[in-house]
Amino acid sequence: MESKFYNGKAEPKELVIALDENDPILISIKDAMKANNVYTAEIVSMKGSIKNFKINYFEKSSLKTVTVFEPCEVIKCSGEFKFDLGPDRLFGRARLNYRQKDKVFDGILMSGFGCSGLEITLRFYEL
Repeated sequence: MESKFYNGKAEPKELVIALDENDPILISIKDAMKANNVYTAEIVSMKGSIKNFKINYFEKSSLKTVTVFEPCEVIKCSGEFKFDLGPDRLFGRARLNYRQKDKVFDGILMSGFGCSGLEITLRFYEL
């Protein structure tokens, strides 16, 4: 066996995922990463609205879950995803800031669906 350090430069690339109405967000991320052979990626942005989603958040020291059914504008999203233990096991999280009526909330996205035109941009590095 031989091994050596890679001394080249890893080039950042972006993968843009455009969702249609009612496309599942996390499954769409998984499918797009798998189809493009991306094994680790970070969320750069999420533009548009989401609906029928679950968010986990902490209130003081207890974990809470809320389900939101109406469409909400995504203000900011960050996070990281990676395949681990095989091509069908995606791990990671997406921290989401969203506007519901006139208030802004945040939490970890557990599930949800995109409204038409939702765009998710992922950044990954290619050697």
